[in-house]
Amino acid sequence: MVNDKNISRIRNGVQIDGRTFTINSVAVNVILKDENSNVLMATGTTVPTADSVGFAKGCLFIKTNAADGTKGLYENQGTTLLSDFNIIGSISDDPNIVAESLKIHRHLTAEDYNTQLRSESIKTTGTHWGIDSETHLNADGAASIRGVQGVAKLSAGFTSSGGTLIGLYGQARADGTFNGAGGFLAGIYGLIEASEAIVASHVCSAWFDSHQANAVTGSHQLVYMTNNGAAQMDQAFYIYGGDKITALMELDTVSGMVADTAETGGTSKKIKITIDGVVHYLNAYTG
Repeated sequence: MVNDKNISRIRNGVQIDGRTFTINSVAVNVILKDENSNVLMATGTTVPTADSVGFAKGCLFIKTNAADGTKGLYENQGTTLLSDFNIIGSISDDPNIVAESLKIHRHLTAEDYNTQLRSESIKTTGTHWGIDSETHLNADGAASIRGVQGVAKLSAGFTSSGGTLIGLYGQARADGTFNGAGGFLAGIYGLIEASEAIVASHVCSAWFDSHQANAVTGSHQLVYMTNNGAAQMDQAFYIYGGDKITALMELDTVSGMVADTAETGGTSKKIKITIDGVVHYLNAYTG
């Protein structure tokens, strides 16, 4: 039987040196543990790795070498068996969050989303960014960088019946009045910004690639375009060349769709194109 006792009062302060433990290959200085020997408070120079065992829910970790002007207080927002330390607190009245890194894990969830970011802009000029991601490469070498990466993956051992896997989805929608002759609505926009002289295999605003090796049952394309709207479209493609594009396309290793002999017989069709505002036609033959 445990008898209730009054909490001791210490008037002159306490210094707790702690004890160093290595948890999931990371050395931490443990200050406090709970009745189950799970860590309640610790310090160190490396934030405990995700999914570590032994940190109590709500455990506080102080990163002692956090840079000036950045946050150094982390909370275990995971569990005692699967830790997940994230930055907490505020260092100023500035609403911006300054962090060395941010990692969000959500395991085995049936919710509609992992992270939801929403904003409502009242700007009348300029541009409002829902998410602004800028990644810099500050080193010599052969490293690659990606500003944004989206991966949709069906895990091994599971079967998807009629669903879709979309790595990156873009949508533009005008529920209000969109009235501007020079305005644009585009679901996805890719840009090669003005740069220094470049030596590369290819420089392009969009790259479509496939590594599919196994057979596909159904129609298989590199680019699939559909028009499911009721409004009439003027073109499937609009190309503004600025008089700086020398050819419509380049075909490479395409023996399956290009033959040495041209077809001139059979049933003919004409494909409508517009060049500098004038309608032209490309002829096509069944052979």
